[in-house]
Amino acid sequence: MLESLEIRLATDSDFRRANISIEPVVKLLQFNVINGETGPWIPRDNRSFRSHPFLHFLAAIEWSGGRIIREYTALLDPPGYDTVAGQSMTLPSATDRRIIQPGDTYEPVRSGETLMGIATNIDVDKSVTIYQRMFALMHINSEAFIRGNMNLLREGGYVDYPFC
Repeated sequence: MLESLEIRLATDSDFRRANISIEPVVKLLQFNVINGETGPWIPRDNRSFRSHPFLHFLAAIEWSGGRIIREYTALLDPPGYDTVAGQSMTLPSATDRRIIQPGDTYEPVRSGETLMGIATNIDVDKSVTIYQRMFALMHINSEAFIRGNMNLLREGGYVDYPFC
């Protein structure tokens, strides 16, 4: 199966269907699958992208048994990149902290709230890591995230926490 594995940039029609614009720099992306000692990996050549803070693209992965298209955003943060001050955002204050108990529904999601912030407020055994909580919340509440992206939590939505 690995011998037939091919990775390439998705087609223009794939980008249109996903409603993602194709930046010219993305067209420079090339993928190679290398079968290394620890398994297959994809090396990256960052020389072409030194002036870009991030890349947002679709990759098409094909093998003898099928095809999948995945959306990726790669934060490059190249040296010397001049960051521009972004739009300020009002974050909930410490007094607005809402503790979530098993069986609760967290709503409404307010502007500026994050998945990590919500997961931090879950009253659960401390042996459950923040990342396990985040994964569980995303898995159970996929509709609360725009395009399934953990960084795009829908404002005004709700997050169920049905765990015991």
